[in-house]
Amino acid sequence: QNNELTEFPEALSRCTKLSEILLAGNIIPEIPASAGKLRRLEVLVLRKNRLQKLPPELSRAKRLHTLDLGDNPLSESPASAHNNNTKAFLGFLTALNQGLKTASASFAHQGLGSLPLQLLDVRMLKSLNLSFNALEAVPRQIAQLDILTNLDLRDNLLSDLPIDIGLCTALHTLHLDRNKFEDIPENLCNLAHVQVLTMQSNNISSLTCDLANMVGLVLLDLAHNEGLG
Repeated sequence: QNNELTEFPEALSRCTKLSEILLAGNIIPEIPASAGKLRRLEVLVLRKNRLQKLPPELSRAKRLHTLDLGDNPLSESPASAHNNNTKAFLGFLTALNQGLKTASASFAHQGLGSLPLQLLDVRMLKSLNLSFNALEAVPRQIAQLDILTNLDLRDNLLSDLPIDIGLCTALHTLHLDRNKFEDIPENLCNLAHVQVLTMQSNNISSLTCDLANMVGLVLLDLAHNEGLG
């Protein structure tokens, strides 16, 4: 600890019997994917470094129960990384790792208040489940997921979507049920390729969007929006 290391010692990844690594108080900017080879690792202390994210491969360290990431910038990671909720953060990394393997990832019930930008690293995602979180906004960078076909944002706190959602030209199924929308967002109305749009139980009271532009729409579900009468 406190040795001003500028990188994670790669040799550690070959010490497969390691159960504890203490690297607090250095200036390490990233952890290599090879750290996931440490299957017996139980404690990893990385407090006071320069980490913005951790590799999804770290989720392979199934014995890891203590992960201290305090005093790192972690600008691309979820809140669980900041508050040392090891179980929740490893759950996030596991979902990321699954997305890398299968092009489908679920981050449902992760307690996300914002969309971690690290998630957008998984550019080959085709199906993304972000339901049952506390998202208040979707970042413009969602457009990076340009082969995304299914997006589930049910049960969040959304009232609008970024105009960049229109760049997700492969998107054909979008679930927005139980959010805080008062109308169908105008930037959705130009998505000619969307086939399924569900917005049950929002606060929609009028439809100013020109649905005629959504020429591919097969299913539109606006049930339980009391304002529509």
